[in-house]
Amino acid sequence: MTEQQTNSKALQARDAIKRSIAAGRLQSGQRLVISQLARELKMSPVPVREAIRLLESEGLVTFAHNVGAQVTDFRPQEYRHMMSTLSVLEGAAVAQTVPHMRQQTIDEARFYNRHLIEALKASRFAEANRFSTLFHRVLYRDCPNRYLMQTLNEGWAKAAAVKGAVFGLLPGRVDGLVEEHEHLLQMLEKKTSPDEVEAFIRAHRERNTEAYLRYAQQAISDRAATGGPRPAGSSSRPRES
Repeated sequence: MTEQQTNSKALQARDAIKRSIAAGRLQSGQRLVISQLARELKMSPVPVREAIRLLESEGLVTFAHNVGAQVTDFRPQEYRHMMSTLSVLEGAAVAQTVPHMRQQTIDEARFYNRHLIEALKASRFAEANRFSTLFHRVLYRDCPNRYLMQTLNEGWAKAAAVKGAVFGLLPGRVDGLVEEHEHLLQMLEKKTSPDEVEAFIRAHRERNTEAYLRYAQQAISDRAATGGPRPAGSSSRPRES
């Protein structure tokens, strides 16, 4: 296998492992066994080992003494700090887009919000998560600050891998979520000031963060009591099987 082929396979393996983390199939603190991952991905251990190194550079994998590679164990306070930072960046990106926000962009965001509602009603939570992501990204897609956009997109990709799809586990939050989305679109249509839009987005994201952390903490307690599996993104280590 050439170096170029190895690099291509490593990127494929990285993306596959990242999807497994985001979906909760690989959980926070779980050990990553290269030989097992190689069998599942139907490739040699070499690109899988390189993929794990790439994920380490992204902060999604850590190496622990006497354990080896494992999914990074994100603690609630660290998660709160990450999401707080991303809410600031997203608020700034949308605020910079507001002066030249097109109605076409607002209509596209409303389209995603309608599909988000339909997915939630049908309990298609992974699909709902995707439409919520599209809703937010389209609003800062035309941000003139490309460095800000790149940093923001990389941050949200990491956050998705940490949190996974949790809409189905937060029924008390999803109603407020779609209502706040629509309110934000109305603010944009009314040409609300960039500062007010930025503040609203930051508050919206912070409410989502606190809702997730309340769920995660309760789920950790409940599942520890029953011996069940932990949610991805929790801070307790998995039981050895």
